[in-house]
Amino acid sequence: MKPVPIPFKAHLLPLFFTLFALPTASAAVIYQHNFSGSPGNTLNGVALDTANGTLGGTAGATWLANSDRYFADGTITSTASSASTYVPFAPVSGYEYTITLNVDITSASSTNWVALSLFNGTPNTNGAFNTVSTTYASIGRRHSTGGGSSGTDLLRWQGPSNGGTNLHIDEPKTGIWNISILLNTTNPANWTFQWLMQADDTEHLTGSYNLGTTTISHIMISNTVNVSADLSGFSVTAVPEPGLTLLSSLGTGLLAFRRARRG
Repeated sequence: MKPVPIPFKAHLLPLFFTLFALPTASAAVIYQHNFSGSPGNTLNGVALDTANGTLGGTAGATWLANSDRYFADGTITSTASSASTYVPFAPVSGYEYTITLNVDITSASSTNWVALSLFNGTPNTNGAFNTVSTTYASIGRRHSTGGGSSGTDLLRWQGPSNGGTNLHIDEPKTGIWNISILLNTTNPANWTFQWLMQADDTEHLTGSYNLGTTTISHIMISNTVNVSADLSGFSVTAVPEPGLTLLSSLGTGLLAFRRARRG
C-alpha cells in the first residue's frame, strides 16, 4: 500500500516558524547614560542620554544631584560631606530589571564608599543612603584600610537603610567595577533582588533577597565623605516575565493559524 502523500501548503510555513521558534525576550532600555559631559559642569539637571517613559522610567528624565560633588563627566569630588544623586524610577510588576553602574574609586580615606541603591520618598542630595530609612538593596565600592589601596572591597546592604545584610567582600582587584541590582518583580506579592559585581573575569553573584511590596520612587547613587570616584555606564533595562513572552508568542501563533486556515 502506497503511503498517502501529505499535501504541501506553502502558506502554512509562517505558522510553523511562529509556533516552533523559541521566543527570545529583548531587553527594553529604560535609562542609559555615559557621563560624557564637560568636566567642572554640574551633573544636576543634566538629561540622561536615553530616558524612556515606560516600565517605570520617566521620559526626558534629568539627574537630581549635589552640585558640589557630582559632575557631568561622571566624577565625584572629595569633600568633608556626604552627597547623592537621583533619577526617577517606579518599577512595575512582571519584569526582570537590571540596574547597572560602573564605579572606579580614585582616592579615599578611611573606609569610605560609593553606593547604588533603590530609594523611596523625597530625594535629599546632601546625604548618603545610610542616612535614610527608605533605601534598599544598596551595593557599593569602598576604600579598604586592610588592603592598603583604593577600592579593594565590595559592599552590599539589604536594607532598609544599612540594616539587614551588611557584608564586606574582600576583593583585591582594583579599578573599574560594574555593580548591578537585579530586581525581579514577576511576583507582585513579593519582589526580590540580587546583586551582581563584575570586573574583567571576576564575578560575584549573590542569592536572592525579599523586597516584599516596597514602593520604589528613585534610583540613588551616594557617597560618604572624602572619597573621589569616576562613574560611567549607567543603565536600566527590563525584560518581561518569561511566561508573558511565551503567552504572547502563542497568541501570535494562533492568529497566524486562523489566517492560514482561512487562506
